[in-house]
Amino acid sequence: MAFSLIIAHRITRTTPTAGTTTQVRTDAFEVNGKLDELAYELKSIKPL
Repeated sequence: MAFSLIIAHRITRTTPTAGTTTQVRTDAFEVNGKLDELAYELKSIKPL
């Protein structure tokens, strides 16, 4: 299934004991072939 919308976010932890901060992109990325491939690859990564 092709992606129709790709929204990015970033989770940051400055030190192992610090809390996390989250930044969410305000608008979606324009979907194109390279971004679609990247999102598909990231989605297929198995968690540790």
